[in-house]
Amino acid sequence: MARNSRSRRRNKSAFSELLWDGLLIVALGFASNTPWLKSIAILILALGFIYIGWRLFRYFRITRPLDIHGVDEMSGTEFERFVAHLLKSQGYSVEHIGGYDDFGVDLIASRGGRKHAIQVKRWKQPVGVDAIRAAVAGMAFHKCDRAVVITNSKFSWRAQKLAEANNCKLIDRTVLAEQIRKAS
Repeated sequence: MARNSRSRRRNKSAFSELLWDGLLIVALGFASNTPWLKSIAILILALGFIYIGWRLFRYFRITRPLDIHGVDEMSGTEFERFVAHLLKSQGYSVEHIGGYDDFGVDLIASRGGRKHAIQVKRWKQPVGVDAIRAAVAGMAFHKCDRAVVITNSKFSWRAQKLAEANNCKLIDRTVLAEQIRKAS
């Protein structure tokens, strides 16, 4: 986890350097009488507006109220962010864990002194026992009180039995659709 935060800081630092360099070129371009420098400044501004528009589009695509069919069109990462946003709207504080060192947990949601280890699966086919095993193992590793698996699909019969035996809460397509409807 420390490795991820270091690389994020490094990426933010590189991005801020790029941003300041771009702003400097734009300022010099508009202050200059050289036509090609003004053209470069306009190009950089246009690219900046396109980038900002793209980021806003992605943000609203994830956070806007939608139905369960909109979830089916998301990527796995977008679905994780959407579930985190949905949990925050229900009063949970959410920590994003996902990645290589997640140990079977994508999100940790806390509320009322209880921690929930959450595995998120945006799948077309039924979710099997592997997701339950990962969530239960991740719950123990992250010292959480409960394991939860959330999917836009259904759970296999075997996954339901394993979850029941391990007190793992399952949120399938029907329950998720209801949660989205309530949040909207």
